[in-house]
Amino acid sequence: MTEKIPNYVVAIFFALVLILFWAVTRIELLPDGSWQIVSPHVISGDEPHHLLVTNSLLFDHDFQLQNDYERAKSGLESGGVILPDHHTILVNRRDGRHGVWFDDHWDPDFQPGPDVYEVSSHPWAYPALLAAMVFPFRPRMDHVERDASGGVVVICWLGAIFTFLLARRVGMDRGDALFATALLACASPWLGYTRSFFAEPAIGLSAAISLWALEAERPYLTGAAAAAAAIFKPPLAVIGGGFGIDLAQRRRWHQLMQMLVVLIVAGLALVSINYYLARTPIISGNGTGPWPIGDDTAQNFGELADTFLGGAHGLFVWVPWSIFAVFPIGWAFCKADAAPRFLREMSIPMALQLLILSASNFGPAVCFGPRYWVPFLPWMAVAAVYTFRSSGWFWKGTFAVFAVVSLGFAIFGALRYPQMYAASPWYLWHALPPAPQ
Repeated sequence: MTEKIPNYVVAIFFALVLILFWAVTRIELLPDGSWQIVSPHVISGDEPHHLLVTNSLLFDHDFQLQNDYERAKSGLESGGVILPDHHTILVNRRDGRHGVWFDDHWDPDFQPGPDVYEVSSHPWAYPALLAAMVFPFRPRMDHVERDASGGVVVICWLGAIFTFLLARRVGMDRGDALFATALLACASPWLGYTRSFFAEPAIGLSAAISLWALEAERPYLTGAAAAAAAIFKPPLAVIGGGFGIDLAQRRRWHQLMQMLVVLIVAGLALVSINYYLARTPIISGNGTGPWPIGDDTAQNFGELADTFLGGAHGLFVWVPWSIFAVFPIGWAFCKADAAPRFLREMSIPMALQLLILSASNFGPAVCFGPRYWVPFLPWMAVAAVYTFRSSGWFWKGTFAVFAVVSLGFAIFGALRYPQMYAASPWYLWHALPPAPQ
């Protein structure tokens, strides 16, 4: 019986997962088929901007970036990546006005000078977390990427651990819980995100802890972890909001109020810090207009299709086994009484996330794989294994095929991470080295 899997086997499994995560950040498969030992480094997109904030906190001890972007013209503080554009909010000290650099850096009131400063237009919490994790090691600036990468590996590893704990909490035996964890760790973009400087793994860890706490009926911890997800990225307030809707529907008023107390306190603190830093209550990227959509509102259903089937960022393209999670979770959203409670708890936040992604015409952009769904991969792994265990042989066989395909995409995608930005997983087959003659 899988329930008799001893503790030492579980410990060995997670030790091997940690070694795998660390090794992936140090090994790269080059286009010519050779292997290379590498030092972790930022690639593109928002990654170098997160690194810039981390370096500012470590060496300037502040969130103001005008001097950092000036130094980054040589790549000094941004991991060797030249940053011609600033991902910042401009603030005029005299009148308190603020604007996004992309739209307002030409404005005379926002020209460089003693009355104008810049702070990141991305949420500050993730770079602050990385800075806090590496600060005790007193790294030199050229070692920050390496040390911060170690922090990301730990975050991803903890995400795997809480996936296991979540699976156990919802009633799975140790074998199935290890199966769900292996899906996440080895057969999904979670593996590639061990090399990433995006915030998604930290959000995914928060999501896993929050759902585990909700299942364990620990509303204060549920609220704290859900609040952390929103602090890392404001649209991920859908987690706390979705859990709140679920508790209200089940008339769990006492738990709802306990969770809301934490969410409200955290929300007020976040708004206060944001306003102190940037004279705006919400910091959430470079978009214009009213948050969270504004001028980026979708004009058609193209983003809805792309989020699942788009070549570069489609969830079902990169993680075919996720079909066995998304559809049961969708069914739980429509038929709450016909599904286990944990699927219903997953369904409302994920439905709200889908609504946000479908309403915006600004997708994941320059990044690796289905970035906007990475935070929910721990949930999906648990849901997929539940579906697998309750399916017939045909669907189990189909799941096995999808899992093997996902495994190939995950492993080779992680090893080719720098070349896979904004690329379809099918690009891997064109990029593999030719067979020897």
